[in-house]
Amino acid sequence: RRVHGALYADRLLSANGSIGVNSDSDKSILSCIVVKNLLLAMKHGSTDARQWFPRLIQIVRDCTESSSDFQLYSKDVPSWMFIMWTSQIVACLDKPESFVLADLTKRIVYDYPQAIAFPFIVSTSSYQFHNSTGKETVIKQLSKEIHKNPLIQMLVQSLETLTPPDLVFKDWTNGGIRDLMRIPPNQRDNGTRDKIKQLYSDMMSRVLLVNNNEGHCNSYSFFTKIPGSVHKKFSNKFLPIVVETFGNNGEVLLSMDNRSFHNKSSCLTTNMRNFCNDEKLNKVDLLKDFNPWLANYNAMDYEWRLEVPGQYTGRVKPQPQTHATISSFEGKLLILDSIRKPKRIKIRGSNEIDYLFLVKAGEDLRQDQRIEQLFCLMNDIYRTDLNCSRLNLIVTTYQVIPLNQQLGLIEWLKDCQPLKEFITHTKEGYMAFNKSREEYQKFAFGCAMNALKDPSFIEEMSRLNYPESNLVSVLDRKDTMATYGCMSQQCNSSSIVSNYQRCKSLMQWDTLRRGYLSLSSSPEGFHALRDQFARSFAVACVSQYILGIGDRHLSNVIISLDHGGAVPIDFGLAFGAATEILPVPELMPFRLTPQIRNLLLPLKENGLFRATMIHALHSLRQNPAVLLNTMDVFIQEPSLDWKTAALKHSSNIRPGNEPSSDAIEWYPREKISVARRKLGGSSKCYYYRRTFPGPQTCVASVSIL
Repeated sequence: RRVHGALYADRLLSANGSIGVNSDSDKSILSCIVVKNLLLAMKHGSTDARQWFPRLIQIVRDCTESSSDFQLYSKDVPSWMFIMWTSQIVACLDKPESFVLADLTKRIVYDYPQAIAFPFIVSTSSYQFHNSTGKETVIKQLSKEIHKNPLIQMLVQSLETLTPPDLVFKDWTNGGIRDLMRIPPNQRDNGTRDKIKQLYSDMMSRVLLVNNNEGHCNSYSFFTKIPGSVHKKFSNKFLPIVVETFGNNGEVLLSMDNRSFHNKSSCLTTNMRNFCNDEKLNKVDLLKDFNPWLANYNAMDYEWRLEVPGQYTGRVKPQPQTHATISSFEGKLLILDSIRKPKRIKIRGSNEIDYLFLVKAGEDLRQDQRIEQLFCLMNDIYRTDLNCSRLNLIVTTYQVIPLNQQLGLIEWLKDCQPLKEFITHTKEGYMAFNKSREEYQKFAFGCAMNALKDPSFIEEMSRLNYPESNLVSVLDRKDTMATYGCMSQQCNSSSIVSNYQRCKSLMQWDTLRRGYLSLSSSPEGFHALRDQFARSFAVACVSQYILGIGDRHLSNVIISLDHGGAVPIDFGLAFGAATEILPVPELMPFRLTPQIRNLLLPLKENGLFRATMIHALHSLRQNPAVLLNTMDVFIQEPSLDWKTAALKHSSNIRPGNEPSSDAIEWYPREKISVARRKLGGSSKCYYYRRTFPGPQTCVASVSIL
């Protein structure tokens, strides 16, 4: 009853005067009603009220009169009921509403310190305080309490060393230092110079393991900095070179202009990459060669407990005394064959269970973590919908634990295989797949060569300000996307389609179907696996469409070898980013290829697949508020990628300066508004019009438009 009353008041509050709620006093009364009733419902264990907690943060931010009610009634709510929203809470601790959330945050820190430790560490690195000593005092108190257990920070520092040092240096050159170096040396003030020196010191610590006396170092942190053989070899080779190039404390860097920095850092990056390849440092798979402290870790050597990450879901009251703790780490690593060389580690738990995690560096995993949180909320919506629950619709989720803004852990799903490997696990499938891809690329390259010989094409690209370097890169086959762009200009649609059909025919029509037949022991088993794939893939397509998730290639969908379901992974390009920033913009709302349609024969997409999508989309559009409230965290604490995109979209920002809060907030608000319109049933034409890039970004966009 309290939840229903609160939601009714919230609908009146959100109507913006359209039904007579105009005065500030009316809005204040309604805000207090929503806050009071939702918190009282949470006190009595309401899961529905708990889902609406992000809305309470918004109300407190917009209506200060409701702050006293929030503080009064939140005291009686068990602290564990807020664990689900720790990321949203810590994201606001440097905002005006922090004084309302301070006591609540302290309760969580004191009751469940390891539930909030990693979100707190991630957020504190981006806090900005403007003459507010009160907020800083609270943060220092919380930080002191969290760091009473030094093993938490030691774990983060140790896992950072698993990243190849050449990639860490490359990330540094492409990070904040690049914007600072664009400022001419004679125009750099003391603040800019201090930032450059600090970034240089951080790089020396992370790449070459030079001690820079970090703020939270303790007597135990020394052991996490003892280098393994990989870092010893790398440091012995490049420490003298880096010091000679940039100075011992970055003094040479301070007087270096942007062109010199770019040339010298690029040369160093190339030399580092070649050195790691020649010495085979990127293929080392022993933990002791990266970090001896991790390899020799034994829980019996310490008085503190380090819990296995990912045990606090916020859906049930946690019992920390029964949680599995880290006993040790297996000495062997599994290195994935991708650009960043992520590594799978095995944690041996105190309950004699092994926990597998993927250590991923160089990316801000907060977006993946928030996407998984939204998937969990969508699953709650599907469970409460009659048609969806009857079909048992659910998006398979997994734990994503950001450790800082450049490092995180991803739960490793067992008995799963990427879709690409699933369809190419046989020799015939592998040969046919590669042959088909090679033929299509050969056709694209031939068309691109013909386009570059056409003077009118070059003139048109020049008129559109398309980068000449992208056209040149086609000649040496370095830029596949630019090649496709040239192809789209040179060839008409019929020739492209006919060539696609020819390449498609090189693969057997039932390659994916054969993969599922190989998992089945009977015809009934095949039908069960196929139906599970149809439901799971369809509900994943709808969920990803609402969130604008793109880049859905064959390695970003994995197949469960246990039940045949499809699991979406890797959400780096979400909220329309694949349409906005990829050289060839993605226009399809989801992937439905001939192989998938042939798996679903005889009805193809017109049977279970279509029905599942209809029911899933209808249920989400009937319950949009919970999802939109949760998306508010993207505005309050944008990820690094979103901040970079906001900076690119703002043309009035001086290089080296932080973008204004308005410039940063505009970008996520614009992205979330697209999701809001999708949930409201708007046409996809609106979506593409708001997210489609200019023609100079991609040659292909010219012909598409």
